[in-house]
Amino acid sequence: MGFMVIALMLELNGHVLDVAEMDAAEKMERLAAGEISEQTLSNWIAGNSYRAKDSDRV
Repeated sequence: MGFMVIALMLELNGHVLDVAEMDAAEKMERLAAGEISEQTLSNWIAGNSYRAKDSDRV
């Protein structure tokens, strides 16, 4: 559920998160287990998102 909220917030703010479902699940599991920090997750999101073009918007 956390990943869906992240993706939705990005979309509402004009961005797209472009990651494979398995990669996203792995990151969220590692965050929940305390294996990565919130800053690491934030950096991953920033590195895998971009400003949406009109054609990207739903």
